[in-house]
Parts: sequence; structure tokens; C-alpha cells
Amino acid sequence: MEIDFHYYATFTAARLAGFPHEEAGIIAYAAQYVDDSNIKRLVANDVLVEHLLSPSDEYKTLITKFKPIPTCHLDTELGRFETMATWTTSNINAFRRVWSIFHFLPGNYGANSDIRPYTGNKSSTDVVGKIGNMLSDIGINFSGDEDFKTSFNLMCLPNSLLVKDMIDDISTKPVSNLTLYLAGIRMHVLADTWAHCYYSGTPQYWVNDAGYDVYQIDTNKNKTRITWAPTAWGVTKAVSGVNVEESTPNTTCAQSTFYLGHGRMGHIPDYPWIVYEYTPKWSANPIIKDNPSDFIKGFTQMYMALKSIRMGTSFNLKESLEATPDMVGKINRIIQRSAHPSIARDAEARALVWKEELRDLIIDGVHIGIPPDYNQDNWINMAHGNYNDASTHYYRFNLAARMHHDFVIDKLQQAGINLNQGNTGVKDSIKELIEELGSLPTKTLKLFIRVGSDGYDIGKKAVEEVIHFAEDGYSAGKKFIRGITGK
Repeated sequence: MEIDFHYYATFTAARLAGFPHEEAGIIAYAAQYVDDSNIKRLVANDVLVEHLLSPSDEYKTLITKFKPIPTCHLDTELGRFETMATWTTSNINAFRRVWSIFHFLPGNYGANSDIRPYTGNKSSTDVVGKIGNMLSDIGINFSGDEDFKTSFNLMCLPNSLLVKDMIDDISTKPVSNLTLYLAGIRMHVLADTWAHCYYSGTPQYWVNDAGYDVYQIDTNKNKTRITWAPTAWGVTKAVSGVNVEESTPNTTCAQSTFYLGHGRMGHIPDYPWIVYEYTPKWSANPIIKDNPSDFIKGFTQMYMALKSIRMGTSFNLKESLEATPDMVGKINRIIQRSAHPSIARDAEARALVWKEELRDLIIDGVHIGIPPDYNQDNWINMAHGNYNDASTHYYRFNLAARMHHDFVIDKLQQAGINLNQGNTGVKDSIKELIEELGSLPTKTLKLFIRVGSDGYDIGKKAVEEVIHFAEDGYSAGKKFIRGITGK
């Protein structure tokens, strides 16, 4: 997903869940900032990002109280790693600790209920056929290659145990100054489980590639083959034809960054309006992705998750897709408006549609309103150089990002998936900093909402007592007047 959903749809879900305008704005900003908090927004001015030769390199950061981590990589980083890095377990896990944790939440492992089996080619020699000059032999031993198994286990799926765990990790704990930021980060992650379903946040050809036979399906079920324009490091090969989409090119290394996430599918998974069919390398059969339906499910699940966080209740996955007709109808209307050919492939233009709609949008009686215009530099600029100031948005977002990072790493470790192997960059503990921040005054109103159910009962009882008192008083007064007047 892109800014239209990560910012404006998240804001809408937060308002529907009962968060005041300002708090909903913080949640939405944190959600979108996951796509913008790259290494350039973390490192000190005297660090030349261009000199970092691998994603696991040590670097001096603006925040010195703890080790902040990037939640995304720059395109230039990916290009540099592609040509200069050695493909060690350490480097591969460094990619996973960003992309699998913040954008492609793993779900194809362990006790998850919707495990997808590998039904693709079981030979180390790929079938090239009409794919053209593709890979012929990448040396994968399917019976024992541990890296491939890990990559397949890391495949992103919605409704995973991790989804429930990360929401309950907020909703069942006391309110803190990090609650809104952590909620925003996890709304980004949750929403992406729908758009990024079946892709893995690791460079892996056998999981993330799909060849060239990808089709757009229109409302009449007609298929139009998509033409690919290979793009690498900002340079796009000129391709003529209709339905042209940019994608990363193919290459002869199965663990190339070109096979990271949905790079080979370009931006198609992030378009809210498209329905498409493709056959990933891990599947023997084609898969149809209905983005309008999935994006509405993602929105609904965000709303239900934020409602759980707001009320302090456990997140119920089984009920998390229950949406009202008004909600479904109006979100779908915005999605369909964003399908207009003039804006369909432009995330910023689609975001303007949301902004225009939100001005007067009322869903289930809730007036949504418009969040402040998003600027990716707002929070870092507002810190005014005081990057260790625990009261700033910048500090709190980065500490919340570390919390999420450490939480997912720990959960995967418990399931037998170790993404910390070779990790030299993040070893410090943030527990004391979290506790320290929790002792500061908080402006959030959620504390009052969390006792709302109890408060309702108490309030109702108090009102009933006042009414009874008034009724008794009325009777006594009436009797007193009769005694005086004789009437």
C-alpha cells in the first residue's frame, strides 16, 4: 500500500475507532512514516550513507540513547548492496529485519492456520519456456536448502498469529506515551499483510518471482496481459504497448535484491483498484488477487484493531472483518474513484481523492475530517536537533519502531526462525527507556475510554439514584404542600 491507504485510510480507521482528531493524526503519520524512515533520517551528518557497503554495517545515529533502525531502504542502497555486498546470512537477515518486520509480516510457518504449501518446480533447473532469457540453474536443493525454507516460511499472509499478537501487545497493556506511535506502525504492517499477501520480505526468486504472464482482470472478467518495463536503480527500459508496468529486471542470482518483496510485480500489489492474476514460482496454479476486496478487508481490520487498542480489549481475529454496509460502501466508493486512468497509478493523486472525500465524509454517524498534510520531514524537523528528547515525535516513533522490531524478532525466534543471526548492529536493551518514557505525563485520552464500560455502569447507577431521589423528593414536597394548604 501507499500514502493513500497508509495515511488517509489509517486516519479514517482511527477516527471511526473513536480516536480524537489529533491522536488519529499521530497514528496515521506513524503509519506512513514507516515508508519514509530510511537511514538518511537516522544517521549523523558526518556519516556518508554512500559509504555503507552492506545493510548490516555499523553507523552513528542522531539518537544516541538507543540504536534506532531504518524501517525501509533507499533504492540507492539496494542498488549498492546488489553490486557490492557479499551475500552472507548476515546481509540477507539485515534485509529481512526491515522488510519482513515492517512490510511483509511472516505468516507461513508453525501453528498458523492458513499455511501455503510449495507446489512449484521442485528442480534446481527452472523451466524457461516463454519466459525467455530467464534463469536456467540457480543451484537450489529443495530437500535441504535452509535459506529457501526460511524464505518460504517468511511469506506474508493476513490473519496470522503475529497479527493478533502485535495488536494484543498494545491493547492488553497499560497506556503509554508510545501507544499511538506503536499503533500507527502496526497499522502499516497489518494493512500490508493484505496488499503483500504471498510475497516475502527477503530476496528470493523462488518465492517472489512470477515470470511475465500476469493479467489484469476487468469487471467483465476479461483478461489483459501486462507488459513489463524493467527498472533498476531509477533507470527504466523503454517499452511500448498498452498496460505497461515498471518492475525490477530478472537476473542470474536467486537472492538478488530484484527478487525482494513484490519488486518483480512493480506497484501492482499497491494499487487499490486492480484485480490481477499471476502464477508465483512457489505455486503450480495461478492466483487471483482482488485488491479492492482485500483493501476493504485491510481497512476493516485496521478499524477493529484500533478499536481494540482504544478500548483495551483483546483483538478478535475472527470478528475483525465485520464491517457495516455504510463503511464498505463509502470506502469502496473512494477506491473506485481512485481507479480513474488519470490518477490510478499515481499514489499522491489518489491521496488527493481521499483528502477531498474526507472533508465531508460521515461513516456510521462519525464525521472523519481531514488530517494535516503529510510531510515526511515534519517529525525530524520538529525535534529541532534535540534527537534524544523523549517528548518529541521523532524519538517516540523510533523507540516504538525498535519495540516492534524486537517484538517480531522474539516471536519468530520462538517459532524457530532466527533473523538475528549475524546481527551486529542492534544489541542494546530498550526496556529502561520504555519504562522511563512511560513515567512522563501523557496527553492521550484513551485512559478514560478504557474504563468507559465500567464508567457507563457506574454513571447509569448514579443517574438512577438521582432520579429516585428526585421522585422521592417530589412526593415528599407534594405531601408538604398539601399539609400547608390543605389541598
